[in-house]
Amino acid sequence: MRPPRFDQLDDIDRNLVALLQMNARESVANLAWQLGVARTTVIARIARSVFGHFYTV
Repeated sequence: MRPPRFDQLDDIDRNLVALLQMNARESVANLAWQLGVARTTVIARIARSVFGHFYTV
């Protein structure tokens, strides 16, 4: 799995990063609700970003 480049992030990724910057301990369910996506989408995007070394937790 390749790490995402900043220019490859879409609006969901950018909004997810912004929400996590405000509260990194927010639940996946609440993040998904705020973004209007499924919980599995949030989990996959976080995993891709963290394990792709785009950002650290």
